[in-house]
Amino acid sequence: MKAGRSVAIAVAVAGVLALASGPAEAQTRLAKTGAEIRTLSTHPDTVSGGDVLVLIKMPGSLASDKVSVMLNGRDVKPAFRVAEEPNSLVGLVSGLQVGKNQLEVGANGKQSKLTLVNHPVTGPVISGPQQTPFICETETLGLGPALDASCSVNTRVEYFYRSTAVGGSNTTEGRGAGGVLVPLPGEAEGRGAAGGAWRST
Repeated sequence: MKAGRSVAIAVAVAGVLALASGPAEAQTRLAKTGAEIRTLSTHPDTVSGGDVLVLIKMPGSLASDKVSVMLNGRDVKPAFRVAEEPNSLVGLVSGLQVGKNQLEVGANGKQSKLTLVNHPVTGPVISGPQQTPFICETETLGLGPALDASCSVNTRVEYFYRSTAVGGSNTTEGRGAGGVLVPLPGEAEGRGAAGGAWRST
């Protein structure tokens, strides 16, 4: 029993030490690299569509004009602005190539690097190849003809308001009377390509 109790105590102490050393280790990494780079919109290896929102945590009170940001050797610093979080910059990094991309931040004469893996907007990202054959139904859904073999369509943004009228074919299921969704005229616009509507057979 004593031996078992000793092992349990040793494990508990090790766990406490590991927890306590976490923040200290993070600060050490920050001091060694000069800056911390984090993706906000997704994980670094699951980027899609060629852009990703990035936060750069600068060491100490380093001025933002003393920081350089490069993507695959290209200056992307103009995409960043001062963030609400102290000593930080935030920006939408775009123009990523499909596959691995290198984001480099220079601060205090040191370089921090983060590998970003960009996937096609049509996928796949974390799954295997898309099922085939499939039936592309963009026109059936009122989205127009597909743009490519992946059944892509232009991104479509529409704004709706909820009418107080009773009944109607657009009444939201389960919402009862007064649930009619009415599109605002002239509020649809294209915003580039996006994944389309399809179903496998």
